[in-house]
Amino acid sequence: MCKSCSLGRGKRKISPFSPVSISPFLYTSYLSKTRRKSLVCKEVFSQMICRFVNGFSAAAGHRISEKNVAAGWDFRYHVKLDTNPGMEGLEVSTGNLIDPEGRPVTHLRMSITQECNLRCAYCHHEGEEAPGEQMSTETACEIVKTCSQYGIRKLKITGGEPLLRADIYEIIRSAKDVGFEEVSLTTNGTLLPGRAVMLKEAGLDRLNIGCDSLSSSVLPKTADAVEPALKAAKEAGFENTKLNMVVLKGVNDGEIEHMIEFAKAQDATLQIIELIPTGNGYFDKYYFDLAPIEKELKNRAQSVTVRRLQGRRQYHLPGVDVEVVRPFHQHFCEKCTKMRVTSDGHWRPCLMRSDVLVPFAGADSLLEAVSLRCSYSS
Repeated sequence: MCKSCSLGRGKRKISPFSPVSISPFLYTSYLSKTRRKSLVCKEVFSQMICRFVNGFSAAAGHRISEKNVAAGWDFRYHVKLDTNPGMEGLEVSTGNLIDPEGRPVTHLRMSITQECNLRCAYCHHEGEEAPGEQMSTETACEIVKTCSQYGIRKLKITGGEPLLRADIYEIIRSAKDVGFEEVSLTTNGTLLPGRAVMLKEAGLDRLNIGCDSLSSSVLPKTADAVEPALKAAKEAGFENTKLNMVVLKGVNDGEIEHMIEFAKAQDATLQIIELIPTGNGYFDKYYFDLAPIEKELKNRAQSVTVRRLQGRRQYHLPGVDVEVVRPFHQHFCEKCTKMRVTSDGHWRPCLMRSDVLVPFAGADSLLEAVSLRCSYSS
């Protein structure tokens, strides 16, 4: 259940006013503060729609005019549907999907498997608790095509270990074919040697490689383990590679400085990440607050860049960049631009919530999922 509204009862249905249950009607946004729902019959004139909707839409920062109606606003989901003919006959949005809290949806994070050849104790499995059957190649390709039609241009492929899927190259190609500007992939690196060249040829733009320690007897993703992957990535022509370091109290929190130097030597960006709750007391035992580290980085940095994505800060140190990911930081939800997809083909509007999942069923299911996005931290 969302902390600030009554959405999220169950795994599929979002409210008794869902377009699934009352298809003759259109409904406006779930507003970030009041969550009021407004119904308008499809057949009423656009002028009446505008007059009815404007009082509610203003709270979300949008004023609906007759011009907006003519341009294609979908009042069921409070997203703009302006389209222009795109590549190969596709209809491509000229703007972004906007959720009920006014946040644009510009990124897709798609888990394509929960299978993995490593067992990292901190893994949150992209929030999946009991995934169903792994989605097919066709479903994965349809999802990226649907997203491309609504202005989503950045894709992160993750897992599990996504390189365990033999169709990974086809999924990447399909994303580039429909206009994704950046396709990146998270991997533990163990399978990258021998695959890096084919990934590059398929159109993969960038890699995130897990590396939590220089040397550890309890963490499998160490510098020694990922060096062959880093070498293969460089030889294949990958640039701007990121090293993902999950920081654990009493395990590797003393290695951050060493990892910064390692990233510098590898010409990579170090991404230090706070632990996400995984249950069984693991979070309470190993969570390490990165706020003091971030303060130190700020003092050392030559400059700081604040990314639009979740308000993440990149600290530009001499010879190396360090990015900090803090899921409980005030801007993580406030500035989230991601739509997530689970390995069994469900839209997941929020990483922190498992009670709102929308099965993929074409464009309407995407719009429904966007309408369900609300700030977990609100």
